[in-house]
Amino acid sequence: MSRPGLFRQTVNSILRSFKIANRKEILIGSDEFGNKYFEKPTSGDAQFKRVRRVETFDKDQWSVPKVPTEWMAWLQNKRESAPSDEEILKNQIELAKRLKRSENLQTMRGESIHPDSLTMTENQGGFPHREEYEINPGSSRTEKT
Repeated sequence: MSRPGLFRQTVNSILRSFKIANRKEILIGSDEFGNKYFEKPTSGDAQFKRVRRVETFDKDQWSVPKVPTEWMAWLQNKRESAPSDEEILKNQIELAKRLKRSENLQTMRGESIHPDSLTMTENQGGFPHREEYEINPGSSRTEKT
């Protein structure tokens, strides 16, 4: 028995790619922003990556959708299964706890998080001044600006 030739293998590969492209998408889930997440099933071939996508609530193709971190990891194939509502809720609660703890620590220590309150003192230095280099390109060393 002979194996198929290079031409036949190429034709078969092209036909398989069309079959996968024409498969129906499966609705996997949705999030609190109204986004819907879809996945095209694969045939088990290792050469084809899972195709996952999000359909945004506002249908505006130019706006960047708000996508929770868990769903973003699923879209990028960094996780196998889609996140559950309980998992997302648990992560949101943990985030709220962390923010509250950091806020309490800042008030305890009397720290301010406003960038306007951060000033540079003289002893911190700054950009170094070197006599051998020009401050303005093209000006001579004798000219001081």
